[in-house]
Amino acid sequence: MKIGFAGRFEFVASGGARGEVKLAEMNNNITNAGLDRIGVGSIADWCRVGSGNRPAVDGDTALVTQTAETNSTLTWTTFYEPGPPPRSAVRRTYRFAKGAAAGTHSEVGIGWKETIAGQTVNGLWSRALIKDENGDPLSITVLSDEVLDVIYTLYMYLDLTDDVKQFVYKGINRKATTRFSDVRNHGFMYSIMTLGLPTGTSSGWSHCWFGGATSVLGDVYTPPTMRPGGNNTTVYGKSMAIYVNGSRERECTWTIPDTSYTSDSRIGVIVVTPHHSQGSSGGTLDVKTQFEPPLEKDYTEEFTYTGKISWGRYTPPAGP
Repeated sequence: MKIGFAGRFEFVASGGARGEVKLAEMNNNITNAGLDRIGVGSIADWCRVGSGNRPAVDGDTALVTQTAETNSTLTWTTFYEPGPPPRSAVRRTYRFAKGAAAGTHSEVGIGWKETIAGQTVNGLWSRALIKDENGDPLSITVLSDEVLDVIYTLYMYLDLTDDVKQFVYKGINRKATTRFSDVRNHGFMYSIMTLGLPTGTSSGWSHCWFGGATSVLGDVYTPPTMRPGGNNTTVYGKSMAIYVNGSRERECTWTIPDTSYTSDSRIGVIVVTPHHSQGSSGGTLDVKTQFEPPLEKDYTEEFTYTGKISWGRYTPPAGP
């Protein structure tokens, strides 16, 4: 299943003699390093401004000339927009204290800090030249009596196309249809920004549950109807494949033990959670698969299920 990311910056100065002033608003460029980082950890703990004027490129790893940074967050919010195209989002407002960002700025970025070989290294999820409404480079000025709020919105676009695969199970040809579920949920966007994509045990692909032969898959806006139920049909145990730089994908395998089974000893639909809601309401990001015909599994058998999420920069579809 595929995910696309995009982002947008907004700058607001306030608290000084000139009142509240919107200084600029523009799209960002997500870096190659950022697309690797989201597979293993947080992407946006720090906001940085600078005075460089080189255009943003995919290979950026730092601002050209950093002048100030902050990890102070004023507000968080997550939301869903039906589009088209539909998208979930998290909006985070970073605040530079009064006077901390005084001066002239022409570039911005958000990222993380990590320790490598005993040294603190700044990582960069995204970078942009500050631009005006016409898309031309712009220098903004923050006065010494002002605070600066940098508002960053991270958008996530899901590929809503069904993934259909043919396979053989117990000597019988089967079809598996996989699609995203409950795509109007958005609370998980908070943890995507703070934890990255599938990672860890309690905060990554932590849930797997399944229903019997008469389960109904449902469309991308609704959860499946799991029927019949059974014994211990929610599974938490899983193993994660190690992330490989440049791959932009994570793979996870769940083992459903012999003690978990439905009352009809079939698996008709299985659901997994690539990311859950953390620190915000709005639910989980779920992926569901329907098996046709249903798979046989009773109380004597283990069953393993492997899922994969891939991601990259969002590319708008071509026009007519």
